[in-house]
Amino acid sequence: MKAREEVMQLLVQNLDKNLVLAIEEALVAGARIAHANAAGMHEGHLAHALGTWRHYKMNEAFAAALLAAGAAPTPVKGNSIVVGHAGILKLARLNVRSGPWDRARRSTQRLILAAANDQFAELFQPSLFDEAPRVSEGTVFFVSVFNDSPQHDAEEPLEILVAVPTPGLKSWPFCRPLSALIEAYSRPVDQVDHAKPKLKASVRRKNGTEGQQ
Repeated sequence: MKAREEVMQLLVQNLDKNLVLAIEEALVAGARIAHANAAGMHEGHLAHALGTWRHYKMNEAFAAALLAAGAAPTPVKGNSIVVGHAGILKLARLNVRSGPWDRARRSTQRLILAAANDQFAELFQPSLFDEAPRVSEGTVFFVSVFNDSPQHDAEEPLEILVAVPTPGLKSWPFCRPLSALIEAYSRPVDQVDHAKPKLKASVRRKNGTEGQQ
């Protein structure tokens, strides 16, 4: 779909590849530390403890990766969501289990971040517009998908996705594996050259172009 390719190109243009690779590495490392910290918890506490440790440790790792790449993260503090900045985009993260992502809408902070994505939403409704809107801002989420069971395959994410929701987090029209974004950096990016070269008057006279129709 053309809109998805346009979003992918926009991500490539605004996110440095090294930043994306650092985020991937940080989220996996944070998840592993969280799993190690929760090990040995009573079965009745394990799911809650693992989720809490994942929030803390993946937040810290995400913030460190953003800071190292100059992506200006917001401070790590309590339950607050760490938000980075790269080009026209805000960068946030989200942990989910396999299945619907309904719980994402419970966060007021995420709803505020997603509110800026109205221009992204318009890209996926081309019939309503004469031409595709120019996206000037938006929020992208790095989504770590975990197994439902805290006892099995819980050490790290089953996969990490890069996703752009509509305002209200009611749908995620762009949602691709992070590996697809990394692969996109090796493809040529279409760029429109709006520059119109203009000859100086002295050059026009020398070439005999002055006054020609």
